[in-house]
Amino acid sequence: MDNGGEISAEVEELSAGSTTVVFTAKSGSRLLAERILLLTHRIAGTEAREVRAVNVVITDDAYLHNLNRDYKKKDQPTDVLSFNLADTTDNHIEGDIYISLDSAELQAKERNEKIETEVIRLAAHGFLHLCGWTHDDDVSLRSMMDRGEKELISVLLR
Repeated sequence: MDNGGEISAEVEELSAGSTTVVFTAKSGSRLLAERILLLTHRIAGTEAREVRAVNVVITDDAYLHNLNRDYKKKDQPTDVLSFNLADTTDNHIEGDIYISLDSAELQAKERNEKIETEVIRLAAHGFLHLCGWTHDDDVSLRSMMDRGEKELISVLLR
């Protein structure tokens, strides 16, 4: 998924199996990328799904604003976007997850959490979407997704 913008001049990648986390010097550490990789494989295991190819890109509000406008027709920034690229007839997970570090920093302050915890929560949220979870405007679905995110984070950060 490319909106024609640049993410950063100093981009690093960390891969494990079929998952790649793309991060910048601004967006954080290698340890955070490793935790996101672990998270994706744990979720896939609990969902009994196989990861074919997942890219997690940690970027900024401007980049997500452009993606949100161009692909979701919403002219505003957002904290996380997922693009499911998998064939719906198989059991594989394939797609892209974009996380705004700007939004994650703000939300971490609001939740009184570490930035790393918020980025991991957003990665879990995006990955659950790739697994087919939705929340739309349904309060019960959103509550279920929130509980799923919290459970995953508590396991991951032990």
